[in-house]
Amino acid sequence: IIPSKGKAIRVYPWNKTLLRNTLVLHEKKQAEIKNDTLYVEGKPVQHCHFTKDYYWVGANNAINLSDSRLFGFVPEDHIIGKASIIWFSKEKGTGPFSGYRWGRIWKKVE
Repeated sequence: IIPSKGKAIRVYPWNKTLLRNTLVLHEKKQAEIKNDTLYVEGKPVQHCHFTKDYYWVGANNAINLSDSRLFGFVPEDHIIGKASIIWFSKEKGTGPFSGYRWGRIWKKVE
């Protein structure tokens, strides 16, 4: 579940670190995890509330962690552009003269 303005997000063991990081980095709140409990502004919480809309950014490479699996939720005000075309596309592990996906190069992103 991705945080958005005014939405309550339930705290679970699997998301408490991600929520804590988002609260500290982007919501400028004091948040910490003690004894498996998330504390916000010194109080234990079971739900978190956010003042911004967020996005989960995914990469097209399951092995490369340069997406939200590494850096977490991205606030809407941090997004500065939108993809419109596929500039280049090549099969991984191919040589310099092969593996080009010509059908994808310069294709519009819809």
